[in-house]
Amino acid sequence: MATIRKRGSKWQVQIRRKHAPNLSRSFTRRCDAEAWGREMEVDVDRRLLKHDPRILDHTTVGDLIARYRDTISIDKCDAKIEMDRLSRVLKLPIAKLSLSAVDATDFAAHRDARLGEVSAATINRELAPLQHMFQIAMEEWGLPISTNPLKLVRRPRNNNARDRRLHSVEEERLFIAASKSKVGYIKPAIRVALETSMRRSEILNIAAEHLCERSSRLLIPKTKTHRPRKISLSEPAVRQFLHEQSNYFPELDETASAFYAEMTSGRNNIETAIQERLEDKYKLRIRVLPSSAMPSSFTYFDRHRSGIDISELLHPTGRQFQLAFQLGLLEYRDLIEDIVETSGLKEDSARGLARVSLTNYFAAALLMPYKAFLKACEDTRYDVDLLSHRFGTSFEQTAHRLTTLQKPDAKGIPFFFLRIDAAGNVSKRFSAGRFHFSKFGGACPRWNIHRTFEQPGETLTQLIQMPDDTTYVS
Repeated sequence: MATIRKRGSKWQVQIRRKHAPNLSRSFTRRCDAEAWGREMEVDVDRRLLKHDPRILDHTTVGDLIARYRDTISIDKCDAKIEMDRLSRVLKLPIAKLSLSAVDATDFAAHRDARLGEVSAATINRELAPLQHMFQIAMEEWGLPISTNPLKLVRRPRNNNARDRRLHSVEEERLFIAASKSKVGYIKPAIRVALETSMRRSEILNIAAEHLCERSSRLLIPKTKTHRPRKISLSEPAVRQFLHEQSNYFPELDETASAFYAEMTSGRNNIETAIQERLEDKYKLRIRVLPSSAMPSSFTYFDRHRSGIDISELLHPTGRQFQLAFQLGLLEYRDLIEDIVETSGLKEDSARGLARVSLTNYFAAALLMPYKAFLKACEDTRYDVDLLSHRFGTSFEQTAHRLTTLQKPDAKGIPFFFLRIDAAGNVSKRFSAGRFHFSKFGGACPRWNIHRTFEQPGETLTQLIQMPDDTTYVS
């Protein structure tokens, strides 16, 4: 038990435990001493205290910031920026407070004082690493900090959202000004930024070995998400080709519908019919292999062994789509090539990308035939989840198919489709109508598409109004 004794005008508490630091503290009232003693005994018995709590009296917030800056921030992608930011915080009054005295009210006062000097966005960028710093101190450094004070501090609202985009006239003027710059790489850097939405640090780190001229792909080894990614430099041309066709290709839809009717005439479902066609007509063996055998791909067409290998990591809907994709290439390669020939695309990489896009279109049309899919859409009131279950397709495949319902005498609702990752990179976009996709950059920060990563599995809705007053539902 804790030992409590009267020393002068105060009550002193002493706690001694084997394999734990000796603890002592003085209080003006005996009841406070007893309460603290009970609390510390519980923490010691639970082995929560590995360091003497008195260490907090001699350690300041600045000491913690300096350690975090020199050991944690230095390994981050934006190390220099964050280290400079933390160095500025070290000069502020909050850095002089001891860890035993600081609490959420001190950081709230720090936030309010900073609001008169810098923007809300700057404050949020300062508080984020500080919150992580306290978490690291509690979990990895073993400091006897009971709670993370930054978790209790409200963040100021960031009101600097972008509400306009670059117009064509402004783009022209921008390039004229860039041409006059003495820095030779400014103009091409702007061009790359506008066409690919790459960040400044990504553009400045481009090296010759990152570019594959054969496939027109650019490797970005360091990204915000710490995962390398590749950017196709042919995508803008192919995207324009699909947009000019309103993402509808009648030859592919009609052929896929007839093919579907032929293969399911024996009352086989389309999934079984596709697999039997590949096995019986083309003598292809379909195998699902463990991920250890396919560490870098989901599917592989083995010409030498006459087989299609599929990774066990690929969802059943993805497996079926890949088989439909392969069947489309085998059965209707000439039809797809004819459409590519009339596309006007010149570069081999762009033509290859268009070929893949059209084969994907055929696969979707085979799994979701136009007439049956449109009727199901109208019957279910375009319930994407229900349509996915009915046709055995994924949510993304179904949503993508909705953008292709543009047959002149049997149109569906003109949907638009956008696929975006947590870092804001747009990897796929289609529109059956006149939706104004951002030509440059990612999605508008006011769009609740960014909140979907916080609420996975939920469908979020929002009204979207464009600069020309057209309104959409997303």
